[in-house]
Amino acid sequence: AGARHSLAITDDGVAWSWGAGNSGALGGGDRHGRLVPEKIEALADERAVAVSAGCLHSLVITDDGEKSPLDRRWRPRGDVWSFGSALDGNLGH
Repeated sequence: AGARHSLAITDDGVAWSWGAGNSGALGGGDRHGRLVPEKIEALADERAVAVSAGCLHSLVITDDGEKSPLDRRWRPRGDVWSFGSALDGNLGH
């Protein structure tokens, strides 16, 4: 949980957020708070495997389900998504 918001992932990889949204940390494309968990629609076509809520930002790691061509073992491959305040480079971009 972050300072004023929370994130969760369901077993099927859907990312959810709720709480204060004034920094954009909920990933909804706005700054509105949400009292109940809501799907992060920006990630509707992604499978979330990890989430982290910071003070005014959030990170979501997704997995594309593909095996690395350089490795015979399955390892998560995907992207890191960030939302919220970019103060002090928190978002990584």
